[in-house]
Amino acid sequence: MRSIVKLTVNIIKSPFFIFVGLGLGLYIGVYHQQLGQSMAPYGKLYISTLQMSIIPLVVTSISSSIANIFQDSRGKDYIMGIAAIFIPFLIYTSAIGIIAALILQPGFEVQGSMEVIKILRKYGLTVSPEIGMDDFIEPSNARGLMSFFFDAIPNNIFSAFADGKMIQLILVSIIFGVTLGSLKTVAKGHLLQFIVAVQEIFTKIISVVIRALPLGVFFLVSSQLAGTSVDAFLAMLNYVIILCAVIVALLLVFSIIIWRRSGFSYFNSLSAMKYPVFLALVMSSSFAAMPAAMEVLTDKFKFERTATNLLMPLGMIIFRYGTILTFSFAIIFVAQLYNIPLTMQGYMIVLVGSAIAGVTTTGAASIAALSMMSIVFEPLGLPFGAALVLFVAVDPIIDPFRSLLTMYMNVGVTSLVVNREK
Repeated sequence: MRSIVKLTVNIIKSPFFIFVGLGLGLYIGVYHQQLGQSMAPYGKLYISTLQMSIIPLVVTSISSSIANIFQDSRGKDYIMGIAAIFIPFLIYTSAIGIIAALILQPGFEVQGSMEVIKILRKYGLTVSPEIGMDDFIEPSNARGLMSFFFDAIPNNIFSAFADGKMIQLILVSIIFGVTLGSLKTVAKGHLLQFIVAVQEIFTKIISVVIRALPLGVFFLVSSQLAGTSVDAFLAMLNYVIILCAVIVALLLVFSIIIWRRSGFSYFNSLSAMKYPVFLALVMSSSFAAMPAAMEVLTDKFKFERTATNLLMPLGMIIFRYGTILTFSFAIIFVAQLYNIPLTMQGYMIVLVGSAIAGVTTTGAASIAALSMMSIVFEPLGLPFGAALVLFVAVDPIIDPFRSLLTMYMNVGVTSLVVNREK
């Protein structure tokens, strides 16, 4: 009986059934949109089940890793690595989005498009620079930098767990890990063992949930495609193609970084990353791919486990590289769409503001995350309401690539900071 169950599990986890789920999802989402939209609750249920285990895994990984690194002679090296490598890549990624948009000029291609005008008129908007935030979202819904810092301090730890507020949970995990690492009592070792055991339990639960991946892929893909406007997609096709091409180019650069740091051959390093890549794409979530990516780094590439368990969750939650690239690219796109020139000071606002806005999107839903671009649009005097309509329309297509870039860049940056086990 046990052999039959094991065989069944292996068949379900095979790439064939995963691609069957993907193919059925594509078919339902394109040709039976009403049925595809009815699959949205089931896709949300699958993601919620997965996130139920990912949040405790993040908290236990960060807490135990900090407690261990706190008493490790190399702990300062990892802190310096975050400051010297993780944080500068926020600005590098934002700069790449700006440069790519300036060179490829996607906004000028869409400018004057009848499809775009038709979409905007559908929402009662016009292609005019006078359109502002009030035409689509309330200013109170836009989060600034100060609110980001204030929101990082939880009033209630248990409500932070219940609401999945990742920034608050990270802060609690860091404080708990530092305090635990500084203890001098015998209970410290027992508590660390308990935390590591909890971490292994939720890792096991995630592996069980992943066995239903073909169904999860079917629900998610069919509902996402069903919510995509064909007219909006065609109108913004040039924008989507150029942005996805920039993301793929950046993925190629980081595939080389991972290859050089892994000690594998190039194609073997790509093959090792195929499962986390697939998860990030089909589930449009870097968080969903995080456990698989951590497993590749520690079990296959043999990077130090303690440091990886600290830096990967931190990176996935705070350093949202894919979102930052999308934001800086999108802002230049809007400036081109309305033919509004930016000064050097304006470009600096885009450069730094996109990085800050990207960091503030942690845990936010898709539309809410896009609305956070308003903290950059407002000081530049760019119209945000009409632009948000266009971005929301094509976001289901871009979101999987954005999630993949966040996951892949964090793997690459982590490999630059962490040493391989001897």
